[in-house]
Amino acid sequence: MDRAGIDVQVLSLTAPGVEQSDPAEAVALARDANDQVAAAVRRHPDRFAAFATLPTPAPVAPADRERIAQHNAERLLGLVP
Repeated sequence: MDRAGIDVQVLSLTAPGVEQSDPAEAVALARDANDQVAAAVRRHPDRFAAFATLPTPAPVAPADRERIAQHNAERLLGLVP
């Protein structure tokens, strides 16, 4: 990143994401993806930010909204409808 002149990289789950999964699997996969990317952001907060993976086949439960909000403090960004 330094040689390329990149200060910060925004991480994101690529396609196919979780939208093709059944609701229960989508929630589990999204949580796992968000936890892993949040760990990377925590290790290098000055170099990484990330978009949260939202389980679109399932409504985002209040607990998931809280989890995403917590990750937002760690530069994990998500749009919650």
